Amino acid sequence: MYKEWPKWVKVNQDRVEIMDFMRDNSKRVWLRLASSITVPDYVKQEVVLDADDLRKLAATEFADPAARMYPVNSPGNTWLSAMYFHVCPPALKQASLKYISDSIKSAAEIYGISKDIDRAKGELEASQEKAASASDEDLYGWIVKDEAGNVTAKRYCIADIKGVEKAASYFDQNRFKYPFGVRRTISQFIVKKASQHGVALDKLPGCVLRESGYGIPHLSNLVDEIERRSLLCKDADVKMVFNNLGTLIEVTPGDELLQCLDKLAETIDHFDHIVGLDQQYGKGILSPSDLIYSVSLPEASDELDCAVKLAAYVFDVRKLAGLGKQAFAVMGTEFQTAVSDSQGSVDPVKLRHELEKLSSRDKHILESELKSI
Repeated sequence: MYKEWPKWVKVNQDRVEIMDFMRDNSKRVWLRLASSITVPDYVKQEVVLDADDLRKLAATEFADPAARMYPVNSPGNTWLSAMYFHVCPPALKQASLKYISDSIKSAAEIYGISKDIDRAKGELEASQEKAASASDEDLYGWIVKDEAGNVTAKRYCIADIKGVEKAASYFDQNRFKYPFGVRRTISQFIVKKASQHGVALDKLPGCVLRESGYGIPHLSNLVDEIERRSLLCKDADVKMVFNNLGTLIEVTPGDELLQCLDKLAETIDHFDHIVGLDQQYGKGILSPSDLIYSVSLPEASDELDCAVKLAAYVFDVRKLAGLGKQAFAVMGTEFQTAVSDSQGSVDPVKLRHELEKLSSRDKHILESELKSI
């Protein structure tokens, strides 16, 4: 099957670390190829040449006869030589490179595998482009593309702790220059990279956490701010939307409301943008994220731990304890003693325990008394 080559000229031997598939001792290049492209069956079934086999080959059975490299004695070896020459081109003069390349191409044509090699090169290029894109996505928080999908800019590069700090600081100063979706993308990237580089979340600017959706709203502040938007809004239709939104928030159970915070933030941002309120973010108007995620999760956890419900309202047991024993006189001296510490002050832990033990009737009585204070 193999045809004799035309008379070859000596290839320049001033070479530096040239590697074909026979010298890929670590199989690094082979593993890269095997994981990136479709390897033909005739390559997989090729008998591996050992040192004796190589010595038995004629010089004309190498694309680089001077160095006896890049075997082209079979379809499988020719394919391998072509791919290794493509991936790891040797440091030779242009004339030598052309000679080797032409020799491999001639062998590929003889064996009828030229299309297989071209296809493999195309797959490898596509794989490299995909890997480069993935690498960019892991390194940059915001990759800007045009309508055709071409990358036009890369922003918020984070490769280490210093990068986290710089990105967070820059975002803190410039976030309102970006639309809601971009702010969410960048802030979530900063939070992710902070975690990867061992930066505690409480070391990040609060706005980064809020823009990433890390937190819950303070319900009364949320309703007040929605009402404020309605008063500032001159568009009748949008004013009605804000009014309805405020009413919906008030009547929606807390656990259900927590399930739609992201949608709520997007909705507020959308109508803010319609009437131009987004231009006042940070200048008297809270952005949707600053409003919806105003209470951090650790703070929210503390609030829940200190929350106690009586009849219709939920109270902060710490604030109740601060009112002193006299605030609980309606419950009797036994109750006052039970909630007091050794200094006569109200102990929040004891108070919570006793409040939870109260009957429904007593809770209504105490709540009425506390509302009058």
